[in-house]
Amino acid sequence: MMREALEAGKVVLLDRYVYSNIAYQCAKLPQGAERTRLRNWIFDTEYGDFDLPEPDLNLFLDVPIGFVEKSLAAHREGDDRSYLHGSQDIHEADIRFQVAVRDMYRAEAARDAHFLRIDCGDAEGRMLPPDDIFAKVRAAVDPYLV
Repeated sequence: MMREALEAGKVVLLDRYVYSNIAYQCAKLPQGAERTRLRNWIFDTEYGDFDLPEPDLNLFLDVPIGFVEKSLAAHREGDDRSYLHGSQDIHEADIRFQVAVRDMYRAEAARDAHFLRIDCGDAEGRMLPPDDIFAKVRAAVDPYLV
């Protein structure tokens, strides 16, 4: 379906894609050769073996870690959380893991010119207002929509 939409000249937006897989899986490993091998294997499998379309642009909304910690501490529920059957998501249980995931996203953004980091925090480490974040996203996306 993605290929059909792209071939028809449409824009495809996805919430998470290959870099999400890389960030969450590689963050479980210590830094070093094993992490690098897993990163490369995921990248090569997704874009090579599975032949997923490579995005023109990836955005990482880099939110202040304090915001992440506060959000994860809040009670969360809803239809999108039914898979947990009342339990907590293991990826959300440990703020140190979330920091490692964020570090992985930042590293991937630094190595890929088509993966842009959008800083969603102010100078004091607070979350920017939604309109300010939207303006940053819009500035990053607009060149791709011409």
